[in-house]
Amino acid sequence: MRINRQRVGFSSVTPTNASTVAEAATTGSGTRYSANSPESQLWIHITGWHSVLEAYEMFGPGPLSPEEETRYWHECAIAAELQTCKPEDVPHSREEVRVYFARVRPRLCTSERAEEGMHHLLWTSLRNGAGLSYFAGSRLLSLASVATLPKWMRKLGGFDRPRIVDLLVRPAARIIVWGASAFNSYGLIASAPFIAPMAGQILEQHLKGAPPAELETITPAQARSRYGARSGRAVVAEAR
Repeated sequence: MRINRQRVGFSSVTPTNASTVAEAATTGSGTRYSANSPESQLWIHITGWHSVLEAYEMFGPGPLSPEEETRYWHECAIAAELQTCKPEDVPHSREEVRVYFARVRPRLCTSERAEEGMHHLLWTSLRNGAGLSYFAGSRLLSLASVATLPKWMRKLGGFDRPRIVDLLVRPAARIIVWGASAFNSYGLIASAPFIAPMAGQILEQHLKGAPPAELETITPAQARSRYGARSGRAVVAEAR
């Protein structure tokens, strides 16, 4: 399955009772927090995968077939093995993701520093060294990104917009996505260097790169066995 991944992160909120591990910090509420804890890693992982699917359905070809969606969430669980998430906590369907969000929502919080970071990514200011193309591109992408998020997330993060803006940006974003992905992503390759030069170079190398010498997909467990790396959960456990 190939999905054009448009990452739409929501990192200005974090679970307030995340486990304390090595290199932990203190949130604005005074709660100990670490991005490597199983709870934090699960939030990062699920919001990422869920956002990719939302963007794909809203601005791309549309909903996946039942078989494709089953495979999508199955592969989400496989990818979670590369992180410190507890396997039993990883959702395996869209409905389970909704249940997970409902369970975590009462424990989410935000802070001034988190909102500053999120707003910088959404609406980068020229005063922060952004070029004019990046300045304009961030505003266009932010409108499309915010449109994929539920109202309660937008209010909590302090970047909510009227629904009419969502309705107006969706058809425009779909046209842009189509244009960027047509003709082997020529539009995306041509425009990316003007918006984010370094990211554009990396993207071009990825899309124009030669196929691997040996086409093989292995599981995280096989990779660790073959290359000797420890699991993320084992590293966290040792650091406690």
